[in-house]
Amino acid sequence: MGILIFQNVAFGGILSLSMYFLWQKRKNRQEAVVALFGFACALASSREGGLQYWKIWRLFFALLVVFEAVSVFKTMTKAKRRKSLGFALLVVLCTGLPALLSEHVAAGLEEMVLLTSMWGAMSVLAVPDSSESSAARLSTLVHVGIVVVLVSVFGSIVDFDLAHLGGRFRGIFGNPNEFSHWWLTLFVMGMVASKKMTSPRTMLLLLATGVLFLWSGTRGAMLAAILSLMGWFLQGRDSSNSSTMSKVLLVAVGMFALAAVSKESLLGFLPERVIRMDTLGEGGGRLLAWEHAVDQIEEQPWFGEG
Repeated sequence: MGILIFQNVAFGGILSLSMYFLWQKRKNRQEAVVALFGFACALASSREGGLQYWKIWRLFFALLVVFEAVSVFKTMTKAKRRKSLGFALLVVLCTGLPALLSEHVAAGLEEMVLLTSMWGAMSVLAVPDSSESSAARLSTLVHVGIVVVLVSVFGSIVDFDLAHLGGRFRGIFGNPNEFSHWWLTLFVMGMVASKKMTSPRTMLLLLATGVLFLWSGTRGAMLAAILSLMGWFLQGRDSSNSSTMSKVLLVAVGMFALAAVSKESLLGFLPERVIRMDTLGEGGGRLLAWEHAVDQIEEQPWFGEG
């Protein structure tokens, strides 16, 4: 068992170093750190026993993100520094005060430190200082995203049970929803970067999105992709913001009405793993969770339980 763990960790270390030097050579150190952190977070989501060490291993890359953010922070103007510090202070207040007033102070303060350091660091690295750095960051996110998706698809070919949960595709992630929202981010970035609806790249992106979402059976991400596509299509038209949003809301309400009035009709053009009639009425369990949250708020409306 110990030998197996050592082999996995050694392989992860070699993979990380190779990816770091490759990205640093193609881009720069900052993009290499961002790429490694994103990739590590994806692997840390997996439920595969051989990948569980990534839950700890990603903390090393998180530390690299913090160090990189500190070096960038030193070169920022005073105005940008104030904004970054203000955002970090906001995170401290929003997470630290509830932690101190809750019944789980230690756990709450630990969460506060993690959120403040990582959100603060990522906010610093997320602000591009030029159009070139902005293009480089977009390229990094897209390439990391595509690598994760390709690894997920390849994993499905090698081990079907590992890459599926309840018949739904999840790739290397813990559940299908995580995979779908990973791809949803790529979809939105791809649509923003696209100029024409009829371009081959846009059509390929739409086709891949449809296939992957039907494969994973994620309803929330599919609805979000549809609304994003509508917003992208309407924003290019000559109309006021209120008119555009009215059209988006009208179509969204129509879709919800269709699902509420005639759930069976959805089975005519969507597979069962997407509809999942047994959980559709409860929103996949979300309504139950929200009801429980409301009950908890009513019991302790001021300070909560942490």
